[in-house]
Amino acid sequence: MDALTNVAEREARPAIGIAGGSLLRLVNARGMQVQVEQGVVWITQEGDACDVIVRRGESFRLDRNGVAVLSACGATAFTLVSVKH
Repeated sequence: MDALTNVAEREARPAIGIAGGSLLRLVNARGMQVQVEQGVVWITQEGDACDVIVRRGESFRLDRNGVAVLSACGATAFTLVSVKH
């Protein structure tokens, strides 16, 4: 797993492509928006009993700090965008 620490402090990042079955671990990413351009991303946030599935053309805003794990369901491309509060 790759770790991006305090990604909420960063602005828009280039599209991230990950292979099916791969994981991306984000730390303290509250406020980051995951915009899926290709494939499907399964998001699990620390302290949240509900996981989220985000498909191509959809987005989801991470709403808590702690660890968030993004899992690629098939070949996936997505962008992380910092959203101002």
